[in-house]
Amino acid sequence: MKTKHLSAIFSLILATVLLAGILAVACVLPLLTESYLNLSGRWLEPAEHGLSDFQKILVLLYTILLPALIADLALLRLLVSARREQVFEPRSIRCISIISWCCIGETALFALLSFYFPFSLLIAFAALFVGLCLRVVRHVLETAADLKKENDLTV
Repeated sequence: MKTKHLSAIFSLILATVLLAGILAVACVLPLLTESYLNLSGRWLEPAEHGLSDFQKILVLLYTILLPALIADLALLRLLVSARREQVFEPRSIRCISIISWCCIGETALFALLSFYFPFSLLIAFAALFVGLCLRVVRHVLETAADLKKENDLTV
């Protein structure tokens, strides 16, 4: 029982650290992106009309941060529900659904980023895999919640 409690606290701490990390990255993203491009030796040409490649990458990276932020907030909410032993509640199932859709959304965004950074396809594949796994978990949890509800009614 003590291990379960420590694990829950550790998960909450990690999710909170992740939230702080996402917010910190959002503050320094232009600097990080420019530094990475300079270190990698990639020079992006300025655009004559419209957005430059650097600006397009920044827009895409900020867009990638949004589903990550939403998923982390849903994860924190799910962890709080789990600590209250409210796992089979619609709120918990909704949190898992939100996280899974965020992962699938990240798949599309990282696929777009792969036009600039081909390794992003690996991240897109990983996000798709996690998103699909979470869809299955959501379905299983939803079925278990229905069975629990039926069982509660028969007693």
